Amino acid sequence: MKEFVVASRLTAIALLILTVLPAVARSQTLEHFQFATNTGNNAIVAVPLSANPTISGLPLNLGDEIGVFTSAGLCVGAVSWPKLDIVLTVWGDDQQTPELDGAVPADTLRFRVWSNVRNTEYSLVEAAYGQGDGIYVPDAIFILSALTATAPPPPPELLVPTDRTGDLPTTVEFSWTEVAGTGSYHFQVSADIEFSQLVFDDSALASPSCVVRSLQTATQYLWRVRGLNEAGAGEWSQAFRFSTAAVLIPVHFVFAAFTGSNATIVIPDSIHPTVGEKGLDIGDEVGAFTPAGLCVGAVVWEGKNTAMAVWGDNDQTDSIDGLRGSELVGMKVWRKGTDTEYQTVAVQYSTGSAQYSPNALMIVSSLIASPVFDFWMSDSVVVFGPVAHGQSVEHSIVLRNGSISTDTLSGTFAHPQVPFGVEDAAVAFRLGPGDSLSLVVLFAPTSDIIPSFGSYVDSIVISSVAGISRILLSGNSPYPGVETDVLDIVFGEVTRDSVGSAFVRISNNSINELALDTVFTRPPFSVEPVHGSVGQDTLTLTVRFHPTSIGAFSDTLWIGNNSQIPWVKIPLFGASPAPFLWTSASSLMFGPVALRDTAHATLAIRNDGSVNVLTVTSMLYVAPLFMVDRTPPFAIVPGDSVVLNVSFNVEGFTPDGYGTHIDTLRIESDGGYGIVALRGDSPRPTVSASPLSLDFGSVQKDTQSVHLENVSVNPLRVDTVYTKSVNFGVLAVSYPVMVSNTESFELRVWFNADSIKFYADTLYVVSNAVENTGSVSLAIALLGIGVTTGIGNQSVVPQEYIIYQNYPNPFNPSTIIRYGLPGRGRVLLEVFNILGQRIAVLVDGEMSAAFHEIAWNATVPTGLYFYRIEAVSIDNPNTRFIQVKRMLVIK
Repeated sequence: MKEFVVASRLTAIALLILTVLPAVARSQTLEHFQFATNTGNNAIVAVPLSANPTISGLPLNLGDEIGVFTSAGLCVGAVSWPKLDIVLTVWGDDQQTPELDGAVPADTLRFRVWSNVRNTEYSLVEAAYGQGDGIYVPDAIFILSALTATAPPPPPELLVPTDRTGDLPTTVEFSWTEVAGTGSYHFQVSADIEFSQLVFDDSALASPSCVVRSLQTATQYLWRVRGLNEAGAGEWSQAFRFSTAAVLIPVHFVFAAFTGSNATIVIPDSIHPTVGEKGLDIGDEVGAFTPAGLCVGAVVWEGKNTAMAVWGDNDQTDSIDGLRGSELVGMKVWRKGTDTEYQTVAVQYSTGSAQYSPNALMIVSSLIASPVFDFWMSDSVVVFGPVAHGQSVEHSIVLRNGSISTDTLSGTFAHPQVPFGVEDAAVAFRLGPGDSLSLVVLFAPTSDIIPSFGSYVDSIVISSVAGISRILLSGNSPYPGVETDVLDIVFGEVTRDSVGSAFVRISNNSINELALDTVFTRPPFSVEPVHGSVGQDTLTLTVRFHPTSIGAFSDTLWIGNNSQIPWVKIPLFGASPAPFLWTSASSLMFGPVALRDTAHATLAIRNDGSVNVLTVTSMLYVAPLFMVDRTPPFAIVPGDSVVLNVSFNVEGFTPDGYGTHIDTLRIESDGGYGIVALRGDSPRPTVSASPLSLDFGSVQKDTQSVHLENVSVNPLRVDTVYTKSVNFGVLAVSYPVMVSNTESFELRVWFNADSIKFYADTLYVVSNAVENTGSVSLAIALLGIGVTTGIGNQSVVPQEYIIYQNYPNPFNPSTIIRYGLPGRGRVLLEVFNILGQRIAVLVDGEMSAAFHEIAWNATVPTGLYFYRIEAVSIDNPNTRFIQVKRMLVIK
């Protein structure tokens, strides 16, 4: 019995494929970048996990894509980011086509990144190399050490004017939130919602504010802003609407126009007209009066150069309805915000004077109104916040009559609306000179208010003899904030029917409580708890992955809440990969094996999967030709092996005939299948002779020995041997003769000549070394030259020139050629092929008178060949013998 152990050998390339292929296979689906493959030569870019590719500091998510581009903007390679070490192929240009379809040598590779979640491509990407420099060379290998994409800035939040603000002046100041990472701002004002009718467009603002002048009255506008940085322009903010008031006509000062002649008073913006030390507000009014107190002109202050017509008296009427020649023009100011009129106004002129004359131009260089009462408030603006629901914050405001007059300052105020309030304050008040009053203002936000979160604005309106004053109130109860400590969850590889767990920590960065209304996902993922609340602490969600089948899975964890982001979405990824069947060999070879003998081989099968058990379901082969000692089904844990004993034996396969037996062992499992070729050899006995020919020489009779050998594992049976002539024979033997492996059998062959001549015959051996029973399996050449009795072993001289047919013929690999010379002669014996080309010279020289033989060991291919003898007598050169014969070589 023989044992054969078959082992496997993996080349370095195979190991590399087994290592890299599973990771590459999970990251080949591209949704955004498209490129042509197999265009020509190529290079490799490796992106290891340690390169940590990012977009504005945030790591890439699963499914984001990395693209490689030429300097001309052609995509020549891309890969989906699997959060694993990954390689991508960069394709070079196909030089066999006229168009440029790949990278060319010396071109600098450029990278772009596409965000799957945002469906946004980022073209400002900086790459750092751990190997290589990014200059394309065919067959180069580049290894990235870092890959950083810079995103344009997010949109700012618009502040002032708020959405749908109305009755604004024609000069408006705009402001918005400052956005980190923004180099400048692009600000637009448009007369239509598509922003195709721009009235103001500035793309180089350094600060988050802008003043726009000379807008049309009674017109609706829209405004928006976006940030710009080196990565480009960000998204536009939402567009806010606002509208300007109709033509600003004085509402406080009333006068009659077109009464007669007039003059023009110009109030430049540069003089900054004031009431005391405070400048006029847009919407305040300036009126012109006669010495008798008749209003003859007025204008609304818009914060820009303003012209006011002052009207003269109509001398065609009896009444005085305007200024008369040389009268002095007086001024009054009205505060719109406090509804206060100031009658003492000091005016100076740079052109003209206060004296009226028709068609005169009077340019004001200074305009200062003096208040009647010195009504003082400690605060004109009170800002609360942030304040949480259920809490109350108060602020004290001091009101004081600072006038040195003896007049009493009296007035009233209106209470603000919820969530503001004034504590223990009467509606009316009286303040004597130097007296003060403290107002306690409250801010108490609650969930009963709609909206319950955000900013609130109100005012306390104070009306007094000093005018109308307002205290602006502003409060904030911020939305709950929702933050998660992960952007996505990747469970990795989890065994089927087992559970993998991950955790999401939710924090609230606001003072108001965060309510999680509903939290859910779908199988094979689950989450708990499904609702809850978060104060100024954290809440941990437990997310589980429970695969019940093989495959890759993805879903989303939805977190519904009461923040400004009502739905937080966290992508979920998990996999339960299939096991992988590995076999130690692709073929098992048995043999040579003798009839009724036995051989074995071992075959190892291993589960090369990562987590799941491999189940071998069936093994298919032809029994009883081959037998396996294990019956499916059976299981193999990851990384473990099972050794199968494959038999080629009596119980399994016992050859009943000679030859090669072939089968296939197919191993089927839930991790693929393996094919192992099976081959068993039971070779037919072989017979060889030593020597292959017997040459008795020049004798009358003689006996020689030949040995028959068996070099096969199966026994040789010699059935008989025989010759065809009566001059050769074999001493008696009892047949059949059995010759075992490596043994030999001796035959005694005799030669008996009956005349003087050349004898040739063949000893034929009949055995089981050939398939057909009774057929000759071996032929042994027999040669001899007969002599008369008494001259045995003496040289025999032929009576004439002669050359015999070679023997054996056909032959492989050698044959013997005999010839005879009646006298001394010079002999040339040559061999030619069928093209007439000489391929061998067997004899070339002087030979004696006798029979001669020469052996030719042919190393030529199978075919027909010719041998030619030319003999010239030395004693009589005119005597010449030439003859040609054919012979056949069969390989």
